[in-house]
Amino acid sequence: MSARVAVDRLIEALAQAEGGLPAGSRFRPWLARARTDLLDLGAAGRIAPERIDWLEARLDELVRERPAWPLLAVPASPAAMRLRRAALLSRRAARLVRRDRGDRESAAYLFALGRLLAAIAHRLDGDAAAHVRERVPLPHATRRALSGGLAPG
Repeated sequence: MSARVAVDRLIEALAQAEGGLPAGSRFRPWLARARTDLLDLGAAGRIAPERIDWLEARLDELVRERPAWPLLAVPASPAAMRLRRAALLSRRAARLVRRDRGDRESAAYLFALGRLLAAIAHRLDGDAAAHVRERVPLPHATRRALSGGLAPG
């Protein structure tokens, strides 16, 4: 697969992920902005370095809101699954952009985008599954594995 094809697939995956978010979601403009950046990458062949700073600032914002992410988040929403797929495609595109074009800045942008997409997906899963974790106790083997012990084989 070429870098161009990988970026095109990522743009499509971002559009699907954005469409799966609720209408008032604050993440919709973030995904729209990332898609615009990716279209610029396809047209100009490069990403401006300040775009990486913008992504990192959004990621920092998510971490400030919830510094301790839950250890176990059950995949709870189709939107989060679409975001995880886009995160994987972003990492693949980063590797291919770096390999095919030798463009480190665009690859850094794509890696940062993958981290942000994964964090948004984790946030959506954590928010949707929070009530489940509060009401349903973890099985003993899971509690033991999470606490550092070995689960029975």
